[in-house]
Order: sequence, then C-alpha cells, then structure tokens
Amino acid sequence: MGVGPVRTSIEPSPQEERLDSWKDIATYLKRSVPTVQRWEKEEGLPVHRHLHKKQGSVYAYKPELDSWLELRRTADSTEDEKDGPPPAATDEIREKPVPPRATVAAIIVALLVVALLVVAGWLMIRGQSPGQAAQRRVMVAVLPFQNLGGGPELDYVCDGMTEELITELAALDPKQLGIIARTSAMVYKSGGVSVHDIGKQLGVEYVVEGSILFAEGESRITVQLIRVSDQSHLWAHTYDGKIEKLLGVEQEISRAVAEEVNVHVSAPSSSANARSSSDPEAYRLYMQARQLWYKRSQDDLEKSIELLDGAVKRDPQFAPAYAALADSYNQLGYLGFRPLGLTIPKAQQAAQKALELNPRSAEAHADLGFINAMWLWEWNQAETHYQRAIELDPLYVPAHHYYALFLASAGRLKEAEQQMEIALKLDPLAASVNSGAAYVWYFDHQYDRSIEYCQRALQLDPQFAIAHALLGWNYTQGKQFSAAINELKRSLDLSPDNPLYVATLARAYILNGQGTEADRILRQLDDLSKKKWVGGTAKAIVYAAKGDREQTMQWLESAAKQEDGLMLWLKVTPEFDTMRSDQRFQKLLEQLKLPPSIQ
Repeated sequence: MGVGPVRTSIEPSPQEERLDSWKDIATYLKRSVPTVQRWEKEEGLPVHRHLHKKQGSVYAYKPELDSWLELRRTADSTEDEKDGPPPAATDEIREKPVPPRATVAAIIVALLVVALLVVAGWLMIRGQSPGQAAQRRVMVAVLPFQNLGGGPELDYVCDGMTEELITELAALDPKQLGIIARTSAMVYKSGGVSVHDIGKQLGVEYVVEGSILFAEGESRITVQLIRVSDQSHLWAHTYDGKIEKLLGVEQEISRAVAEEVNVHVSAPSSSANARSSSDPEAYRLYMQARQLWYKRSQDDLEKSIELLDGAVKRDPQFAPAYAALADSYNQLGYLGFRPLGLTIPKAQQAAQKALELNPRSAEAHADLGFINAMWLWEWNQAETHYQRAIELDPLYVPAHHYYALFLASAGRLKEAEQQMEIALKLDPLAASVNSGAAYVWYFDHQYDRSIEYCQRALQLDPQFAIAHALLGWNYTQGKQFSAAINELKRSLDLSPDNPLYVATLARAYILNGQGTEADRILRQLDDLSKKKWVGGTAKAIVYAAKGDREQTMQWLESAAKQEDGLMLWLKVTPEFDTMRSDQRFQKLLEQLKLPPSIQ
C-alpha cells in the first residue's frame, strides 16, 4: 500500500533544495536508483519531469521528499515493518571526501558475510518449504551495487561487493539456492530495467539490490531482498557507522540481523573466510584486477597481472589472488597475446599455489583443468579437475563452460550440451557463455542452433571477436560465403593477427572460388609466422579446403609434434570433415590419444 503523491505548499529554494537527477535523489534518500524509481512508479514518490525532455530528465525537491517519507512511515505500520522504509533524509550522513581505499575495502570484507547470511537465511526459511526445496532450486540475482557519492574511482568497490556477494551466496547451499553469475548481473549496472523484467530475463524469483554511500570516516551499506512476482520488499537492512569501528561489530551486526529475520545463524560459511584477505590493500588490488580480467583485452589482462602480483606480495596466503593470476595467464596464452612458453608455466604455478592454500578452491581446479586440457594434454587429469571444481561449487560457471568444451572435443556432445545448458541458466547474458554454446553446436554440426547463440552473443557484446568468427564458420558451412567473409574480416578487425581467424578466412575464400584472395591470405599467414608462433593446424585448415590431402597431413603431423592447442578439436571440428575417410588422418587421431569418446 503506497502513500500516494505528495504535493506541499513549501516554496523551496531552487538551488539549495532541488535534486536534479535520479542519482541525487537516491543519495538523498539513502537508497539505490532502482528503488527510488520503483517508489515513484508504485507509491507516488514526488518526482518531477521536464516535459520538453525525455522521461529520464527528472528533478525533486527535498521538502517534498521529506513530507512523503513522513507520510510513508505512518501510512501502514504493518507494511513498514515488511518493506523496511528508509530513515528520514536528514543531515546525519552527507557526501564528504572519500575515505582511504584500503579502509573501504576492509569494510566490504567485514560486511560481506553479514549480507550474504541474511539473504540466504531469509530464503532458506521463507522462500520454500523443505519438501519444495528438495525438488527445485530457488534462483536469485544480485544486482550491481550502486555507488552513491564515491565517484568513479570507487566503482571497483561496488563491483567487488557485488561479485563477492554472488560468490559467497553461491557457496551456501547450491542444491537449494542458485545464484545468477556476475557477468549477467552486471548487465543491469546502469539501471532502467524493472525488477519484473529482470526476473523474466534471468529466470529468477528473487533479486538482491544494494548501495554503498561513501563518506568521510563513515559509510552506509544498504541491502534489500525483493520478490519478483509482486516486487515486494521482503527484507532490508542498513549498516553505517565510523569506519574504524565497523570492523569490530561484525558479530553484533550478524546477531541483530539474524534476530530480525528470525533465523539461527551458527557461523559464517568457510568460503567467506577463504576468499578474504587479512590485508585490505591486497583485497582492493584483487577486486580491481578481477574487474579488468572480465574485459579480456591484452592491456587489461596485463594490468590485472600487475595488480595481482601486488596483492600476493602483500598477502602471500591469499588463495583467490593466485587463482585469478592463473586465469589471467591462461587467457593471455589462449588469446595469443603472449607466447605459450611464458604463460603456461606461470598459470600452472599460480593455480597449484592457490590449491595448496585452499584445497577446496573451485577456481583453482577449473584453472588446472583448462591447463591440462589445452596445454599439457593430460586428459584424465583435466577431467578430474573439472569434475572436482563442479563438485566443490556447482554454480561456478567457468567450470561448466570449460568442461563442456572439453567434452565436445572428445565427441561427447550430449554431455557437453548438458554442461552448457547449466552454464547458460546461471549466466544467460554472458557473451562468452553464449559463444561457448555456439562452439558446442558447431562441433555437433547443428549450424542453425550455433548461429542462434552467436547472434545472442553479439547482441550482448557487438565487439566480441570469437562470436564473429564462429558466425563466419557457420556461414561457411552453410555456403553463405559473402556473409562468412564479412564476419571473419570483422573478427580480424577486433583480434588482428589471430592465426585461426586468418586461416578460416582463407578457407572461406577457397570454398567460394576466390583462389587469388585465398593465396593472398595464405601469404599473410606465412608472414605472421615470422613474427609470432603459428601452429600447424592453421595451415592444415587452408590445405584441407584446397583439397590437398598431402599438405594437410604434413601440417597436421607438424601440429601434433608442436602440441598445437587447436589439435584438441580435431575429432569434431567441421574443417577436417573431408579428411575423416583418410586412413592417415584416423591413424593420427589414434596416435594423439585425444580425450576418449567414452568416459
């Protein structure tokens, strides 16, 4: 029940009493932007619009907001208890100079466990009956925390809080509680999407949203749980105080929150402690590095390594930072940004260190699965690590994603599709996961379905080079050569000098009867091999398209000696379908001892 629009007779001073954006209004009310937008829509929060501009151009007057809050507090005491209205907008906390970064990071570490235990506790006792919980998993999305008053330089703290809350909630009870992955959640960072639409797009029943108001010496973290079906606020809590004292009241806050939601909380999850660092500065470096890792450019990956090196130097016992280092080195090598001879040993060393510090690290096991599958060709060990990662954290998307590609390489395509379906349910708006699904369908020769996932990936990220390349390969298989060539050129614009993209572009030209263009591209591949390592598989793709079986086999045998990572897909990739009847090709497959088709 809302309080309705408020119109007062107060004549506010335009300069001092007017708030000229959603962010200013949210900061004044100590709530997130989506919350105040919902209040305006459903409960008559007095927000004005410039009629000559778009709907997003808004303003509000502080006296009107104060009057509305007073009416809302007294309108329905029962509803107030359930919805948890914000405190009156007073001068208790106003934007002030930003606190030191290390101290802010420490607050996030201290309050993370509190927020995740409360949200999970509410869901466990009120979301479903025990019988229902055993039958199905409650799906929850943690929306990006809003940065109120901290400036862009503190966005990483809010993003880090979002990611850590997702991770910790996911570790509590994966059988009953499913959490949407960080990549899909961050799509909603700019706001403007209703809780109803978010629930529909992500397939979730509950949404957690929050904000961090930064101020000198004190900060305020607000977290609230919303049910998607009726958009009702089921629980909300605000944490504020002097920064230096907040670290000492963690247990007190936990007990108070548990009492409010009538949940008995015995202890924080073990994973919460495992993911934290005793050094707030190390944790800050780690959070910044993780945000860079998701961007996947060479500069961002190199910078993430620099930051993570600083984190482990400050805290040599910080297992998640070592796992993140392995992630960054794996991607540098996989994307061709550094020679494999430099990245593989460092990735392996970092992953093993993470596992030594935390044997239950799903991230480290997934990293070692990737290393063993892609670089070391230790198939049994790769599968063991992937399965262990999923056992430890059934909601860890990269484990499902990478394991699916591994299964596809073995020809176990139905199993691969099952793993990708899990990854897509947990991270439906990630371009990388949708591209992973496109890979699996491509290897299964189901090109229309693969195209569908390529297009989804490009809707999410038009600059995603892998999706453009995959789309080009699918169009090539469908003999849509003009479209294929355009997509492969685009992939090379986004990822210049990628040998696989160069080779598959040459293949498209050959199959379209454009031999002159194909020869030009082949010379480009020769020139590329003079300045960087180019595996034999790329050349073999070109000669297979030409129908030259002798040259194809020569380059494939060369690639086998090189242990070229692209050979992992030899069993299933359509580029070599014309070679499968050749006894030499079959003999090579036997010699390679690629992942077995039957577990």
